[in-house]
Amino acid sequence: MSEVKSEKENVMRLLKSGQLENIELGLTLTDSLQVDITEFKNDIEIIFDWSFGDQFLDKFEISPLTKISTPKSDVSFPKKLRAVSLTKEIRLEKRNITCLPTQIKYMINLEELVLTKNQLTGLPIEITTLSNLKLLNLSNNQFSIFPAEICQMTQLTTLILDYNQIDLLPTEIANLTNLEYLSLESNKLTCWPYQINTLTQLKGIYLNMNPVQSVPAVIENFTQLDYLALDETNLTSLPAEIGKLTKLLYLHLSANRLQSLPLLNMDIIYLDLSDNQLNPIPEHVFNLSNLESLYLNGNQLNSISDQVFNLFNLETLHLDRNQLKSVSEKIGNLTKLRNLYLNDNQLLSLPSEISNLTNLNELRLENNLLSVEEIEKIQLIIRGLPNRCRIIF
Repeated sequence: MSEVKSEKENVMRLLKSGQLENIELGLTLTDSLQVDITEFKNDIEIIFDWSFGDQFLDKFEISPLTKISTPKSDVSFPKKLRAVSLTKEIRLEKRNITCLPTQIKYMINLEELVLTKNQLTGLPIEITTLSNLKLLNLSNNQFSIFPAEICQMTQLTTLILDYNQIDLLPTEIANLTNLEYLSLESNKLTCWPYQINTLTQLKGIYLNMNPVQSVPAVIENFTQLDYLALDETNLTSLPAEIGKLTKLLYLHLSANRLQSLPLLNMDIIYLDLSDNQLNPIPEHVFNLSNLESLYLNGNQLNSISDQVFNLFNLETLHLDRNQLKSVSEKIGNLTKLRNLYLNDNQLLSLPSEISNLTNLNELRLENNLLSVEEIEKIQLIIRGLPNRCRIIF
């Protein structure tokens, strides 16, 4: 016992002198060894086991230095260690946490709280006192009801509740007037959440994998929106008003049932139209001259307009999983292209102009009808490119 006490006292001496850096201790602090950490010369990171019931909030990371464990039997917030309130970020992932302690209120300077892949079903009211919290990530938990406490946290700018079972949003979510990014991917929303329609300051809306079925015309009011994710949402059409989103840069629409597409913001740089029913691809898509990533895979295309090869800023082009029999020699125009996916088509050959794709990093051609001779020809061309390009046949 005296040896353990001596080791602990030595640790405290090193902390005070500023000599202790980047270590982790399996020690428990007794009252006699709990000291005011303002005495320490270095900024201190305290990583402690915070016990409550059968749960442990393990490793509260506070700064990049000392790591200390408090007694597992101590269910109260350690009084002498309240300087942990200086922490600005907490990440507790995959800890099987079922509830948060009321002591969370002491983390008054917290700006980011990440509690993904736990077993949370609710939040304590004390979380509403975290007036500096900007980012709250509660994805992959067990929420079936949107936590009402969140609606009081008006300072939030980012809210992530992906992979829960929420089927309805409260009208009070309209209180989150500082919210910029809202992610509700893979929940149980069956229609567009009208409760967010007044949150027109939003810059990012993520509703992937919710069967919302349609997008309302009021989408045009989200004038700050630059990211809209609607993959796998059972859409059959989009309102023309989506074209009024002049700041929209990223649009995800994969795995829907779209047969047409309205005009879009000309400045868009990322467009995912994969796994829809767009055959042919609307001509106006090929006028989006700022596009850097274009996904047209899985649309049962028999051919592709040569206009796609006038999108000179393209870096990633997906034409895979279609029924293409040939590719135009104009593909050589896409000199910025880094990733080209042509796999799972009916191609017999590629034009020699692929030699112009000097920035190519990956070329996928598997599951086509290429002969051995054609494969050898393509390999020879690719070997001559200045970049080391990964090619898959």
